[in-house]
Parts: sequence; structure tokens; C-alpha cells
Amino acid sequence: MKIQILYILGMKDKNLSLEGYCGPQDRAERPLRSLIPLDHFKTLMGIDDREDGIARHCLEAASFAIEGYCRRKMMARKHNEVLRYEGERIFPLKEYPLREVLGVWLYRDGEEMGILEPDYWHTIPDDGLALGDADVPAVLVVSHGVRLLHGIDTLHVHYKAGYQRKEIEPDLGSACLELAMWNYTRVRGKKTGVVSTGSTTGAGRGRQAYSGVPVEKFEASMPENVRLLLEPYRRKMI
Repeated sequence: MKIQILYILGMKDKNLSLEGYCGPQDRAERPLRSLIPLDHFKTLMGIDDREDGIARHCLEAASFAIEGYCRRKMMARKHNEVLRYEGERIFPLKEYPLREVLGVWLYRDGEEMGILEPDYWHTIPDDGLALGDADVPAVLVVSHGVRLLHGIDTLHVHYKAGYQRKEIEPDLGSACLELAMWNYTRVRGKKTGVVSTGSTTGAGRGRQAYSGVPVEKFEASMPENVRLLLEPYRRKMI
């Protein structure tokens, strides 16, 4: 019975391995990691091509700050997640909305045992649903048959989750735009979001704190209106 199940689930094969599937990272120029398009931001801000570098920096800083505030990866990307297996069937996946499960691999004592065929697992909600129906954490449900494979202790799940840029909700896009504009204003030296930490009183750090020159730094936060726009997208912590 065990031999038959192993054959059905997929014996170890270098062509099916997780390492082989992921492959080396493309060394081409890294694409822009932003929740909104670069051209849209440049048009609204009146930025020309000479400031592409600043615009890209502001957009990426805003997008990653939003991910940090929401405690989740917002932009669509691939994820590798290792799930401890002790006989249970239901495994919550960390990132969402789930777009596609690319493969589930079985491991025993750190050694890959094979790929788990799609007939032996499914997700709730199903991957590929419209974002409005699937913007909640998904769970992976595996078959009872996996228990018959002695010693399996982890599942390695390779999946894609997050928002495609063309599907970004208006309020999420607005939050990214507002924060990127805030970043751009600070970078251009217009003092928005800059706070003073003191001067000769010793507050702050370094020589400036004692030179009579106020020590200034960027405010380590984000505008209140941006936080309000992001509240519906924050990961709920229990």
C-alpha cells in the first residue's frame, strides 16, 4: 500500500524538486516594486525623466512601508512556506490573497521525498478567485492519505499571492500615492515630515547635538490619512 501511494503522490525526481522548480533568480534589471505605476506618479507630481531615480525610490519606499504597516506582502510575488506536518489536514497560508499554488512537496528529516499531486490537496478559498471574494488568508487542505507515508514531517508549499498592480483597490492605490508624495516632498528638502531632536541640550546623537545646530531627521511614521486608508488591509492579529 505504501509503495502504491508513493507512486501516486510522486516519487523523488530532480525535474519535480522544489529547488529545480524555483531556479536561479533572473539577473536582469530588477523591476519596480510598487503598488502604483511609475508614469502615473510622475504625471501627478510633474516629474520628468531626469528624476526617475527619485520617483522610483519614493514609490518603492512607500509600497514597502505599506507592507510593513499592514504586516503582509501586498504586491503579487512567489512565496516558499514550510509547514510542520504532524498528521493534521488543514494548514493556513501566511500570505494572501492566494493567486495560485505552484506545488506542494513532501519532506522527511530534511530530505525531499516527492511532490504531492494536486489530487491530494486543495485550498479554501480556491486559488484564482476574484480578489473581492478571496482577500482573506487561504488554507491548504491535504488528503488523509499523506498519513500513510511514514515519517513525513514537513510540507514545502510554493505559491503566488498578493495584488496585481492592475487590480489594486482605489483606496490602497491612494494610500501608496499619498505616502509616495510625502516621501518625495521630504527628499526634495521641503521639510514635510521632518522633526527636530534638539541642539546644544544634548538631545540627539553625534557632534551636531552639541554644536548649536538643531539635529533633524525624517519622522518615523506615516501621515494619519494614509493609516486610515490602510486599516481595512491590515493583517488581523489574534
